[in-house]
Amino acid sequence: MTEKLTKKIKLLAVRVLIEKSFSNEELDIITRYNFANLLIKETLLETTKIFNLYLKSYWEASKGIKECVQTELNDLETVSDYIQFNFDRLDDLKENVSNKIDLEQNHIFKVLTIVTVCISLPTFIAGIYGMNFKDIPELKLEHGYPIIIFVMLLSAVLPYLYFKRKKWLK
Repeated sequence: MTEKLTKKIKLLAVRVLIEKSFSNEELDIITRYNFANLLIKETLLETTKIFNLYLKSYWEASKGIKECVQTELNDLETVSDYIQFNFDRLDDLKENVSNKIDLEQNHIFKVLTIVTVCISLPTFIAGIYGMNFKDIPELKLEHGYPIIIFVMLLSAVLPYLYFKRKKWLK
């Protein structure tokens, strides 16, 4: 069972780490594998406990299979090392997937920030010119309205170009 689970974990690691592709299911799969590994570890501990109790009992003296039981205990220790390695690999995978999700979320927040900046400046300008003041000098100019529209467009395009130059948009 441990070897079969180790192969599944290794395939998952290849898919997530080397191919760098993952979906939302990977965290669920990691959790399932972690639980299966935990059940195997629990069974292993119980079996080790039983063998150790046998070695301490009076039955061992009458049956004389101490070497056989000791060999089994050594094998169980090796299996325990595999199980611990599986736990470590699963923790690493979980952290890796979480980091990738965090990076994607950071990119989304960057884009939302850029959109907010590009929309907020023209909205601010429109808000000022929509306040119905009597003395707004630009309204008396012949081309005042087109100038304000141009300034609003410029206030949306300039932040976009700035963030694009900083390579925030990919």
